[in-house]
Amino acid sequence: MKKLVEFVTFLALAPCTAIAAKGDNVQWRIELDFHTSAQIAGASEQRAGYGGSLFVSRSARFLAIRGRHDIEARELLGLRVIHSIPQERRALPFTAAWISVGGEFIGRGRSFHNFCLEAGTGIFVTKDLTFDLSSKFDFGTYFGAGYYFGDGPNAPKLAIRFCHISNAGLRRPNFGVNLVEYALSFKI
Repeated sequence: MKKLVEFVTFLALAPCTAIAAKGDNVQWRIELDFHTSAQIAGASEQRAGYGGSLFVSRSARFLAIRGRHDIEARELLGLRVIHSIPQERRALPFTAAWISVGGEFIGRGRSFHNFCLEAGTGIFVTKDLTFDLSSKFDFGTYFGAGYYFGDGPNAPKLAIRFCHISNAGLRRPNFGVNLVEYALSFKI
């Protein structure tokens, strides 16, 4: 398992370093998050937990909305580590690493100044199996909204996200885990 975690870490940090080398308004951020489970789409375990992330982002030309200069588009690449604790005694906790790619749109106009929307997907590797996570290799998707406390991606950000983690039907059962995350991130 240690070798797998090292490999996943390498896979996450190599693209981050490549993005940072290109310049182009690159931002590195660390994030602390707390989560609780959402009982949606078959998930049965009540959970709560915490995590930490390292994100690198840059201006995204391919995500830019033509003619909309009041919305900043950014590409995101992240390495996230989470620990989730069940509320019931019969269920098991899990610790996992998540490599994600995504996009973020930040309002720069008067009406949505500093508000943001984000979405992404990635590979989720866990060292522990639970009732809802029947595979050590899963996929995660997320979408959320947040607010930057200042101008630009340099400011601290508070966000809320919905995350779904499952094995995409590659193995039975495939209940998955649904989390609601509350996150605070800072530029490093």
